[in-house]
Amino acid sequence: MIPANSGYDDAQNLHAFLMTNYSRILTPCFNQSESVDVILDLFLNTVIDFHPVSGITTFSAAFIIKWRDEIIESRWRNSGYVGIDVTKIGMHNVWLPKIYIRNIANIDSIYQFLSTLDSEMSSVTYERTGEAILTCLAVLQTTCKTDVTYYPLDVHTCDIIVVNID
Repeated sequence: MIPANSGYDDAQNLHAFLMTNYSRILTPCFNQSESVDVILDLFLNTVIDFHPVSGITTFSAAFIIKWRDEIIESRWRNSGYVGIDVTKIGMHNVWLPKIYIRNIANIDSIYQFLSTLDSEMSSVTYERTGEAILTCLAVLQTTCKTDVTYYPLDVHTCDIIVVNID
């Protein structure tokens, strides 16, 4: 048992233990024929631009993505690290859901970075229960059907169609 007042070395050892033989390619389920339930919350920050003729909307948003990683949860439960309830693991080292926006107007991803350093420093927060939480900030463009018959008094409702393609 690791004492409840765990420090940096314990956290580093837990991280190494959790990542031993972990594959970010494989779905984080013991039964590989099962899928992972993914919860995605989208928080619209700003509508940057809307073009009424083309229907292209540019917006900034925060995506909070949650899922359960059975592999991390099982390893953590059996690790003896009882004093650590939360850890962060670099997002390039773990499985991530393949999120696709069906009505995207360009080739951008919700996984966007300002720099290589930003990419390397981004992490997934894991709880002892295996719950994984990833927050992404993105500027995206989506398409929207528009009707400008009553311009300039027209009203538009634009959907953002999100699909998990795993």
